[in-house]
Amino acid sequence: MDTAKDIVRESLPIKCLEAVVLSLYLTSPLTTVNRFPIGFKSEQKGRLHYHIVLGLSYAGMYGAMGISRRKELMDKPLVFRNLSLLIENFNVSYAKNGHLLKKVRIGMNVSHDIHSMEKVAWRCISVSFKPNNYSDRRTKIYNFSKSLRSYNTLPEIKKRVPISSSSPSYENPTARKRSRSGFNKRSKRKIGVEVAA
Repeated sequence: MDTAKDIVRESLPIKCLEAVVLSLYLTSPLTTVNRFPIGFKSEQKGRLHYHIVLGLSYAGMYGAMGISRRKELMDKPLVFRNLSLLIENFNVSYAKNGHLLKKVRIGMNVSHDIHSMEKVAWRCISVSFKPNNYSDRRTKIYNFSKSLRSYNTLPEIKKRVPISSSSPSYENPTARKRSRSGFNKRSKRKIGVEVAA
């Protein structure tokens, strides 16, 4: 996030990747909004082009933030009912600008904590775009979007799992406390320490 702070402070010129970092920084207070990277690989006149935006989801609707020389390839309002519709809209936008979309890579939700040391999962799935695979890619994107919706609950689950043991223990906590107490009493008797009743 230091990069984002420098961009804001110095008003630096940016490209698409820096725009994603800046978008993450500016939307970090919006904890009810899921943010995830969407990368594009396209071809125009035999040359490959790469682009990235920040995908957004809120209340079941999807949109995007980003920057591009082409208006259709940057911001998208939160009006798409599912992630697949958002991606297909980008596909149409690429076609309007003379690009053939080859591949889309979607990452996982990014933490809202600007001090987090958690690495950004830039590429979790890769979806190929071919003229005859619309149904397959739609299903793949839809299934992945379900994991995006449930991902925010994972950090809370991890907090409740003890990390001191290699495997979870399901024994009765009260019974475990009794056994430890008995062990302490026996140990103290061995070394001649009087144990209070």
